[in-house]
Amino acid sequence: MRGNILSGLRDAVNMPIEIDGDISWKFSLQPQIELNNVRVPNADWAKNKNLFVADKINVRLDLFSLFRSKPAIRYIRIFDAKINLEKNAKGQNSVVMLNESAGGEIGSGVMDAKIEKFPVKPLPFGGLEIQDIVANIYGKKYSMANFGIHNFVHKQDIEFSGWVKPYNNNLPFVVKFSEYDAEKNIYPVQIAFATGAQALIADISLNGNNKLPTNIVLRGDVPNLK
Repeated sequence: MRGNILSGLRDAVNMPIEIDGDISWKFSLQPQIELNNVRVPNADWAKNKNLFVADKINVRLDLFSLFRSKPAIRYIRIFDAKINLEKNAKGQNSVVMLNESAGGEIGSGVMDAKIEKFPVKPLPFGGLEIQDIVANIYGKKYSMANFGIHNFVHKQDIEFSGWVKPYNNNLPFVVKFSEYDAEKNIYPVQIAFATGAQALIADISLNGNNKLPTNIVLRGDVPNLK
């Protein structure tokens, strides 16, 4: 099923994933597969060959989807991830998408031909966790001990919840994208971070045409500004 697994992953993230290492199985009511030496190539012009490299990825699958040609992914856990995102002189990112028309990008500045119900699309799987991240984003280096996110689709909003662990402490967060407000021509967005005191909350209005922020209101506490 190696080809089916690879196809399912590529469909899930819309990127040209490659698996250079071994694949092993743990079969149960929630079957899991372990993928070793996984990478996503960068654009041909990038200095770094790969956009993303991980030593190991555990993928939890839907049991009944194993009887279909493409297994459905429930949860992804990534270990020791390295990211190299670059931008060329034309302002193009080094990300290679398999289907350029799949999904939009917030802040692209391009007028949408049709107003959609939500400004973003949910993850094509239930959740994602990454342990030990080292990233080089446009020449600036970042690192993070742990990151996790789950998504929930409701009738009037799409909610992402998870945590960020830059060093020793987890910072839980919730991001809620509400449906389009035709009267105001905005997408209401709310972001909440648990900071150890009163939660830091941002209410944001995204322009209905280009999804750029038009208004931001912050409230709450930041006990540790660093």
